[in-house]
Amino acid sequence: MACVLLANIGNSDVQIDGQPLKPFRDQCRLWFDLLCEHKDEEQPPLQLPILEPTLRYIERETGALPDKVVLFVTDQPEGTPESERAKDTYWGGRLIKLLLAGKMDVELEVIAQNPSDYSGMHLWYRERLPQLFERLGKELGRITRLYAQLTGGAPACNTELALSLVDLSPITFRTLYVSRATGEVTRGNYGATLRATQILNLLHVLIKRDDYPAALALVKESLPHALHLQNLLKAAHARQLFRFIEAEQLMKRAWPKGYRERVEALAARMCMLHKAVQDRDVFQPTHDEARKNLLGELWYHARRSYELEDYVEFVARFWCLRELLLRYRAEQHKGERLPFTGSTEVVDEYVTICHRIEGPNSRFMLWVNAGKRLRSVRHGLPLIHNVLGVGADEMCRLWCGQEGIIEDTELVLQQEFGVDVTPAFVEMDKLVMEIAEGLLWKDVDVLEHEGASGLPAAK
Repeated sequence: MACVLLANIGNSDVQIDGQPLKPFRDQCRLWFDLLCEHKDEEQPPLQLPILEPTLRYIERETGALPDKVVLFVTDQPEGTPESERAKDTYWGGRLIKLLLAGKMDVELEVIAQNPSDYSGMHLWYRERLPQLFERLGKELGRITRLYAQLTGGAPACNTELALSLVDLSPITFRTLYVSRATGEVTRGNYGATLRATQILNLLHVLIKRDDYPAALALVKESLPHALHLQNLLKAAHARQLFRFIEAEQLMKRAWPKGYRERVEALAARMCMLHKAVQDRDVFQPTHDEARKNLLGELWYHARRSYELEDYVEFVARFWCLRELLLRYRAEQHKGERLPFTGSTEVVDEYVTICHRIEGPNSRFMLWVNAGKRLRSVRHGLPLIHNVLGVGADEMCRLWCGQEGIIEDTELVLQQEFGVDVTPAFVEMDKLVMEIAEGLLWKDVDVLEHEGASGLPAAK
């Protein structure tokens, strides 16, 4: 069980009488040589205004100094403008290591390139840190506390060190900042904040693509104790597959504090949808709400197939929706139930009835006829062999409506059939994101609270 401090060294890390050494590289080398020549003499009045408060803070927080201090220093190659090489911190790191000799174990990691290049530093830290942690693990055993000092050093180095630690650190790391004016040390939650942001962004992308299994895997790894959130995602996936009984049972378990009413409302709507799917009379006038829910659900799945560029699936779902709407409209016109076999002849009879009553130029019939050309694509899609690919350009060419196929269909559903084209899936997605945000930012707040009671700099 070891404690490790990582720190970038900058031109303010070594001072004398409160002033940085200038030029930093040359002055640090001069002091290093002097100290080596006069080892037994009294230590010079050199100060470490960033590192010393940091070490005192860690000692007071953990009861001991770090087992290892790793200093990232720069040593740019020859050919670099002298004005830039004069700022290199390699000799500063050597000097600090000498000043701390006998007190703690210090090692240097040398950056032999431009420390102000963000892209270069990103690649450097991502390559070097795994090697560093592997070596430290063999040397020290398990690392239980990891601190990153982000006050000294070039901004690019500090930024990329922190970003790389978010992905590569074996444990949650703590960021430390030192006030240059007062020497007070503040522990931040930079790593936890970045981690929470990354998880939420990825979760949003997965949910937007309806990839609930992947979203569930992410939540299990990131929030293993959030069983209510996991149940919501399982329910969303079950509903996606029309496994309504399973989804309803999961929803009964997914009642996080503060969200009970919204979860119950979603469960009730799902129950109504389940009944609509089972109801043979769902298209009768007395089943208006159930019918709207069913049509909205069918359209949601069709639209998502289109948005995910799964046009083969979209064509199949669109054609099913078209047949259902034609049947319902024809039954409205006839005032009686009509046979529903899904055969081309029966569907053509629905079209004939609607055409005779409404004429060819009603909004609904324009939509029906615009979709007629999709029949050739649908019949050209064998289920197993030689699947015909359909792309966005082909969909636009086939559709001859006023707008795009999505816009025209939603207009018909809303204005002709009173269907809400934003079904409960969207509300469930919002709820998942809200709960995840609350849990992840709560973790950040806990770390921040622990750091807020941090110790002032020991004088």
